[in-house]
Amino acid sequence: MWSSHIQELLQCRSLTTLPLQQLLEGGSAVARKVAAEPNILPRSVGQLCASQEGFVRKVMLDSLQLHLFPCEALQHCKRATDTFLAHSESLFGHLLKLAHANRARRFRRLAHVFTDFNALQHEAWRLDEDLKQTFGANLRHPRPCWVWIMEHCLEMMIAKLLLGFELDLYDQAELHMIYWYIDYLYGLRLYNLNELYHAKEQPVGGGKKKATVRQKDHAMRGGGLRPRNPPGFLLLLEATQSTVRGLFRLLAFCLRRNLLAAPAAATEGLAQRFVLRFRALEQFRLPHLPSYRDFEQSSASAQQTPPDGGRVVLDAAQASFADSATLLERLGAARHPDDSQHWPYQESPQDTAKALKRVVVANQLAVTKLMRALDSAEKGLQVEASPTHHPYLMSIRVTTA
Repeated sequence: MWSSHIQELLQCRSLTTLPLQQLLEGGSAVARKVAAEPNILPRSVGQLCASQEGFVRKVMLDSLQLHLFPCEALQHCKRATDTFLAHSESLFGHLLKLAHANRARRFRRLAHVFTDFNALQHEAWRLDEDLKQTFGANLRHPRPCWVWIMEHCLEMMIAKLLLGFELDLYDQAELHMIYWYIDYLYGLRLYNLNELYHAKEQPVGGGKKKATVRQKDHAMRGGGLRPRNPPGFLLLLEATQSTVRGLFRLLAFCLRRNLLAAPAAATEGLAQRFVLRFRALEQFRLPHLPSYRDFEQSSASAQQTPPDGGRVVLDAAQASFADSATLLERLGAARHPDDSQHWPYQESPQDTAKALKRVVVANQLAVTKLMRALDSAEKGLQVEASPTHHPYLMSIRVTTA
């Protein structure tokens, strides 16, 4: 026990060298997602390190430059930049303190940060307009500040929803609703980050590369531009989204056929639970605000029972898990470790992918068993959802009564 305490204290020394993304997740075993609740002494040392004068602004500027913010703006757009950084520093200083809080406190207090994020996204938009007028064609990304704020806000939204799994707050009747909302948030993150990394691949100070026919077609369908060589964390993020989407479809199917035990009160009060779970997130203006009616329409299409007994839904779930498995294989085949500072954990994406792969395999097996049961008209099936392989991604287990 003492050796682990000493190790955590030693890790606190490296906090000042970590990027903002890792600091917002605790930066070490002090507040890592898969660890137990943080110890008081290392947590206090971590907070003292994060509260050093000028430290928050330094890591913010480093993070902004990763989003293609021109450092020359500190001189050429000084007034607007200083105002934006001052307001951002207050919020991110608060977020760094929350990163070292216990899970219950972090879950409660994250609900109050989205109003500040919403105010900052308007300031970021105005600053981006100033950057366009000042730098013109030399600005590598048209919205660096806005994408920076949006990315961190989406990450906090997802973190708050995922903390609910670790705190065991959700009934089984609402799991598919939570995954449906998280799928949407992951989609927004992927859209912004794909365009960001596509912009990074363009030559600095020169003409932009022409998009290929495939990229143009993808952009016209609303998917945005994609980088030619995405970093490992981006592949893992897309694999996670595909897994979440597959879980939504699989859980919706199980609930529709009463294979998953769910309290009647929770099922009947799903509209009220939608408001309860997502009301805090609505304080930030998203490109589209998901509503309960949107969820009902998506859920109805996943829960429908056509003449084939719902096999279409299971096929869609299996396709999502297959997409995730393909992306994880691409990640595993990468020759070089991921060096992207957008990755918030100290473990590499390759190591984190191992747990995700176990979730994918377990759920692919569950879908296969359900398909066989549909083909043979087998009855008496029981389904159990549990976080066996991952803290917030369920593994479905199908048994015969």
